[in-house]
Amino acid sequence: MSKASSIEEISNYRIRKSQPLGQGACGAVYYGQSKDGMKVAVKIIDINKLTDHIEKQIKSEITTLKSISSPFIVKMHDCFRSG
Repeated sequence: MSKASSIEEISNYRIRKSQPLGQGACGAVYYGQSKDGMKVAVKIIDINKLTDHIEKQIKSEITTLKSISSPFIVKMHDCFRSG
């Protein structure tokens, strides 16, 4: 992807990087769509900014989100590490 492009393909998702939904210390959340058209929020974490403590927190968050089914919490559909 060139830096000028605002859409990035990551795994099975098209991410609109020109429209961040939120920003945190280690990354950002972007609007995206799966290849079958489902609207998604995609959290992209810069692994270069992670400490051991933050990485443990992220792994805990992933485990928790995978096990939760609630109309009040965004459903986690996929998780992968790249880079």
